[in-house]
Amino acid sequence: MTTIAGRPAGPPGLGARPIAWGIIVPLLCWVLAPGPAAAHVKWFCAYDVTKPPLPIGEVLNPIFLYCALLFAVLLFLGFLLDRLAQRSGWDTGVDRFLAPAAAFQPRLMRAGVGAFFVSLWVKGGIILTPELTTESTLIPWLQFFIAFCVIWRFTCFFAGLGIIGLYAYGVSIYGVFHMVDYPIFLGIAGYLMLTATNRPALLKLRMPVLYAASGFTLMWAAIEKFGYPQWTLPLLAEHNRITFGMDFDVFMVLAGFVEFSLAYFLITGTSILRLGTGYLLFIFAAAVLDFGKIDAIGHMLIIVALVIMTLGGKTSLQELFVRPKRSVLAETSLMTVLHFVFLAGFFVLYYGIQFLEYEA
Repeated sequence: MTTIAGRPAGPPGLGARPIAWGIIVPLLCWVLAPGPAAAHVKWFCAYDVTKPPLPIGEVLNPIFLYCALLFAVLLFLGFLLDRLAQRSGWDTGVDRFLAPAAAFQPRLMRAGVGAFFVSLWVKGGIILTPELTTESTLIPWLQFFIAFCVIWRFTCFFAGLGIIGLYAYGVSIYGVFHMVDYPIFLGIAGYLMLTATNRPALLKLRMPVLYAASGFTLMWAAIEKFGYPQWTLPLLAEHNRITFGMDFDVFMVLAGFVEFSLAYFLITGTSILRLGTGYLLFIFAAAVLDFGKIDAIGHMLIIVALVIMTLGGKTSLQELFVRPKRSVLAETSLMTVLHFVFLAGFFVLYYGIQFLEYEA
């Protein structure tokens, strides 16, 4: 059992390996065995948000810096391909082919929300996710009300309000820092509330809201992997096949970078955006094979959201990051640098909220 820079030792069987593993198989491990990488650790392992995350000095160790360099190269190549494809307009045919699915997407969201909240209503004792428990007898009936309201488009507004109410209730019990794990629910609430309107300008905002909430949720979860890697230790001990023998420290840093980079691409990608959403969809769907019903219900709405995003493609949110007057190389370089600006910003936000709530 070894530790690196004060981090927890890896589980048995995860002996030290050269940092070269982090260069050879960062994405392959997710393609072959993505389940535990997508599992929400708080649903399966002990955690304590009142304790501070690892000091930034320990997070920014040589492993982190090697992985940052690796992902800078991968991001540059990815955005180079994406922007070249965007300027060639090759994805126009894909958009045209999937255009008829636009009318299906809100129905899919309503069906997913209905199934999700009926499941919570039947189970009882859960606010929004498995670890957010309650003894209130009113919460299940609010969940039933939400499921009932999505039957009709014009009552989706009240379903959205109900989800916001559940989120606020979760904040009142578990605190802001814990609930910032789940802005995806606020995004889905916004999507439903906008669905109830007849104004085209407002209807067009549904997808950008969904992308922003999904991207934020996944980026936040990635920072958790950097700040609290020890929470995942029991999960990897049970599912150590996915590590390919890599050291625990290396694996967790790669996990954080993979998740953060894919989430960043959700918000900034264009022509090959559907490859990113489709891959994330595969990751979350495959996780159900490892973790069963808890994971299937807990991730049901983000799976539905990813299906909708895969069908929908880019939106006005992604267009905000397009700079057609710049050269492709200049735009690609800008998007790569911006990724690390986002990463730094999320570190500040994550550590700042935790400090203000539990340490100040």
